[in-house]
This record gives sequence, structure tokens and C-alpha cells, in this order.
Amino acid sequence: MTVSTRFDAKQYWETRLRRDYSLGGVGRLNWGRYYNQWQYRVSRRVFKRMLRAAARDFESATVLDVGSGTGFYIDCWKELGVKSIAGIDLTALAVEKLQAKYPDSMFYEVDVGDETTTIPGGPYDFVSAMGIMFHIVDDQRYSTALKNICASLNPGGILIFSDLFLHGEPRRADYLVHRTRAAIEAMLDDAGLKRLMRRPMYVLMNEPVDSSNRLLKVYWGIIQRIVHRVQWTGFAFGAALYPLELLLVSTLRESPATEVMICRRPHSGGRP
Repeated sequence: MTVSTRFDAKQYWETRLRRDYSLGGVGRLNWGRYYNQWQYRVSRRVFKRMLRAAARDFESATVLDVGSGTGFYIDCWKELGVKSIAGIDLTALAVEKLQAKYPDSMFYEVDVGDETTTIPGGPYDFVSAMGIMFHIVDDQRYSTALKNICASLNPGGILIFSDLFLHGEPRRADYLVHRTRAAIEAMLDDAGLKRLMRRPMYVLMNEPVDSSNRLLKVYWGIIQRIVHRVQWTGFAFGAALYPLELLLVSTLRESPATEVMICRRPHSGGRP
């Protein structure tokens, strides 16, 4: 297991969110607000569709959202009609703003990857960790985060999270790590989480990291150059890709880009 310790996640996100506390700030910075907004529209559809396929009783459900940021997935949970929602975030700024925006929920400044962490307010029926896990660059902290999340779930509770699940070699940068599917699944097993399903979050609207297809690489290079130029090009291309992306994520079972996985904490005795 490779470990990275150089990245100060708390400082990085505090600085980044103070500069831009919006979907553009928590999404890809160089893509602009409008392209990010189209991506998040796809995310909302995938998130709610997968949860409805995995569970039915939302009205009595208690929820924890990990890395709540600007509250995008808090809104998604509210649209599902859950009973209560709590959130944790690494940054004091996000916790302050979220508490003001959602006074009926509780938010806590917590590092989910810290081995001394006990997540408050639980146990929960559902935990979401969307767009968060690949920013935990230390492998041991990633594994610890999964164990902390499992400990915060009720028996039979569900985790939904996004990652890249690479089939090839891992890719590492200072502020993110794309791990292999095998490595992530091994850490899920070690945490005691049973894998239920994995589906695409994006196919064409995010970088095809998990593909060696030259046409896809050329396509993505063109999209990046166009989207980076001015805001309106990001809006136009996001709007054009949106209906096709919805079709692809609802029909394909594998993606060269970001995917979503749903896991369950087993009942006592190992019953799923």
C-alpha cells in the first residue's frame, strides 16, 4: 500500500472554498461554473436513481453526508424526503455556512480519515461520500475513512460514494489519487462493507481516466480546450452533452470516468 503525506487537505480546502464557495469552487476549477453545473445535474439524477434502486424507505431514514461542502447532496437527500440529515466537513468555513443554510440539520467539523475520529450523531441509515474519497491521498487514511463510515452506519445501513475504480495502474497527484478497483474493493472488504452495485456517474462529461482509447483521449482534449476558453462555451457544451450523458449513464454498466458504488453494512451475523 502506497502512502502519501504531503497534502494538507484541510488547508487546501479552506483556502479553495474561501476563494469560491460555489459548485464551481468544489468542482473542477478550470471548467467554470456553468459546465460544473451541468455535471452536477447529471450527478443528481444518478445519485437519486441508484438510491431508489437500492432502498425504498426514505421517510424514516437518518442520513450522514460526508464532505458536505456547499450542500449539493444535502439538497438531493431532501428531495428524497429523508427524515433527518447531518453533515461533516473538513473545513470550518463549510460547517459555518451549511449550519446557517440548513438550520434544521447538524453539521460537524470532522476529518473522516482520522483514526481517532468518532462520527457524531449516529448511527445512520445512509451515508453519502460523493466526490470526496479520491481527495484522501493517504491510503491508510482512505481505509480508515471507510472503517469510520461503516462504524457510523446502522446494521443494514447503506453507503453511497463516488470514485474512479481504475482497472489499470493508480494515478497520484498532490491533491487527489485515482485508485484501482481492486485496491478499493479490498479496503471495503476490510472495513466490513458489502458491495451491492457500481454504475457510471459520467461517461463523456468527465476525463476518461480509465481508458486507453485514443479517440476518447482526443475527444476529451478537444472538450477541455473549448470549455476552458470562456464561460458560455462551458454552458453550451454542457447543455449539448447533458441528454446524451443521461442516456449513457442509465444504460452502461462500466465507465471510463467517475463511477458510483453502493455498499451495505451487514446485519449481525453477516446477513446482508
